[in-house]
Amino acid sequence: MELARARRGLLTFVVGGEPFEVPWPFLSLHSPVWAEKLAKEPEKKVIELEGE
Repeated sequence: MELARARRGLLTFVVGGEPFEVPWPFLSLHSPVWAEKLAKEPEKKVIELEGE
């Protein structure tokens, strides 16, 4: 989890085909679950999620 907290830059979420960017530190701080997931895959830059 330390790696995710230390990382800088933006992570792009694509939800239902619509991209939006979230700063890594913000995401790690506000979501320990995502911080842990991203620590396991530090090269990940884009996360695709299904929309409604």
